[in-house]
Amino acid sequence: YYYINDTDQNAIVNGPPGSGKTQRVLLPNIEFMSQLTLKNKANFIVTDPKKEIIQFTGKTLEENEYNIYALDFSNPKLSLAWNPLSYAWDLVHNNAKFEDLGDQFYNICQDNINKAYESINNTINALNWDKKQSGSMWQAQAKKVILSLTKFLLLYSIENLDKISRNDFNLETVGSMVNLNNWMNEEKIKSSNISSWIRYTKMKAFEGSYYWKKLWNDVEALSKTPSETLGGIFVEANSVLMIFNNDEELKRMLRETKSFDMEEIVKNNKPFAIFIHYPDHKPANHFLVSLLIEQIYQVLIENANSHNNLKLERRTFFLIDEFGNLPLISNFDNKITICRSRNIFFMLIVQDYNQLKKYNALGQDVDRTIKSSCQLVYFLASGDETTLREVSNSLGNKTVKTKSYSQSSSGSSSTSESEREKPVMSVAELKEKDPNHLLITKPGNKPILMESLLAYKYFENDNYYFVSKDNLESLEIASDLWDANYVIEQFDENDDEVARNFDKEITKEKNLSKLEEIRKNIKTRKG
Repeated sequence: YYYINDTDQNAIVNGPPGSGKTQRVLLPNIEFMSQLTLKNKANFIVTDPKKEIIQFTGKTLEENEYNIYALDFSNPKLSLAWNPLSYAWDLVHNNAKFEDLGDQFYNICQDNINKAYESINNTINALNWDKKQSGSMWQAQAKKVILSLTKFLLLYSIENLDKISRNDFNLETVGSMVNLNNWMNEEKIKSSNISSWIRYTKMKAFEGSYYWKKLWNDVEALSKTPSETLGGIFVEANSVLMIFNNDEELKRMLRETKSFDMEEIVKNNKPFAIFIHYPDHKPANHFLVSLLIEQIYQVLIENANSHNNLKLERRTFFLIDEFGNLPLISNFDNKITICRSRNIFFMLIVQDYNQLKKYNALGQDVDRTIKSSCQLVYFLASGDETTLREVSNSLGNKTVKTKSYSQSSSGSSSTSESEREKPVMSVAELKEKDPNHLLITKPGNKPILMESLLAYKYFENDNYYFVSKDNLESLEIASDLWDANYVIEQFDENDDEVARNFDKEITKEKNLSKLEEIRKNIKTRKG
C-alpha cells in the first residue's frame, strides 16, 4: 500500500543505476492502479527505453480494459506513426472548414490558429538545437525560417485542402524547402523570377488577411539577407531537420499520424497507456521524447480546460524513467506546479537531485521548484552528498535521551540524564542503509522506512510484445514529397501587376505610419 501514489501528488524517485527504481516503485504503481475499478483506473504515459515496463505490464493492462499505444524511436518499424505537426493541423482543420466559413474563417477561428501557431513554435524550439549556439543570430534566424515555412503550409492548407493533405504537413516537407533555390533574395523579390510559394504569400498578404500579412513581413525580412548569410542560416536549420530527412525508418514514422491521434485517445472514455521507447545510447534522438511528452501534455491540458471543472475525467500519470537524462521539457516548472489542478501527475525517476540542476537553464532555482512540487519522495540510495543532506533534512530530527554515570573516589556513584536533538537518519546512516530498504516521505505521514521486494518476486512478468496492425510495417511507402512550386499554380502578368500595386500600397502604409508618428510627436511637444 505504501508504494502507491494515491495522494494526488507529484512524486520523485531517487536511486542510482541498479538500485531497483523500476522494480521497487514504478512497476508496483502501474500494477496496482491498473486493477482498480474502471472509474478509478489511471491513464499512463511511460518512458520505457529498455521496453522492460511494457513487457512486464502489457498483458495485465490489456486484461484490465486499457488501450495500449507504443511509439518506438529505437525500432520505428514496430512503432505507431507520429507526426509532430499533426496536432497543429488538427487544431485548425478539426474545428471548422474554410469552405463553410469563407472569408470569416480567420476571424472565427483565430483562437485555433493561434493555438496551432503556439504548438508549431513549441515543436520548433524543442528540436535538437546546438546548445553552444543558443541565443545566436544564426539559431534565431534558422528558427524563423522553419517557423515561416511551417506557417505557410498551414495557411495554404486552409484555402487549398484539395492540394495539400494532413500527411504532407510535416517537417520533412519543411526541410525540403530550406534551400536557396526555393527561397529568394532582394534582387529576385523585385522581379517575377521568384518561387511560387513566395509569390502566393505576397498575393494573399495584399488581399488583407492579418495572418498572411504577418507571414509576408517575416518572409520579406529574411529575403533581404545576403545570399551568403542566408545560406549559413539554412545550414543551421537543416542541421536540426536532418533527422526528418535522412533516417529512412524515422522518416516514415514522423511523416504521418495514422492511429496515434492524441485528441481522440483522450476523448475516449477507456483508460490508456502510452509507452515511449527510445535508444538510451543515442542521445541525438532524445529530443523527440521530450517533444512528444510536451505535445501529449498540451493535448491533456486542452481537454481538461474543455470541462467545467477544468479537470481531466480520469487521473493521468506521466511516469518518466531516466528523467535526468532526457533533454529539457519546455516550461517544465510551470507544468509541474499547475498539473495537479488538472488531474495530471508526474513521477520523475532520477539518479539524484543534481540531475535537476540542468533545468536552471530555464530560470533561477527551477530545480528547487521541481523538487518542492514533488511532495511524495521515494529514496533508495545516492552517492551525491547534496542529495543525501536534503533527504536527511527532510526527515527532521528526533529527541534522544542519554544517561551518564559517574563514580567518585569515595565510591559513591551518580546518574544524570540529558536530551539532545539528532537527525532521524543522518547522512552516514543513509549511506549505510540496507539496499532493500525503501525510504518514503509522504504528505500527512511520518517518514516510512520499509523493506521492499523486486516486482518480479510478487507479480508475474507478462512477457508482453506490442503488435499493432497500424504500425509502420503496415504503412505504404510514402510517395514523393509535396512540392510547393509544383503544386501552386504559376502566376500570369496580371499577378505581377497586382504585386507591383501591393508594393506601392505597402510603401504608402509605411509612409502614412511615419507621418502619423510625426504628428504624435508634434502634439506631444505642443503639450
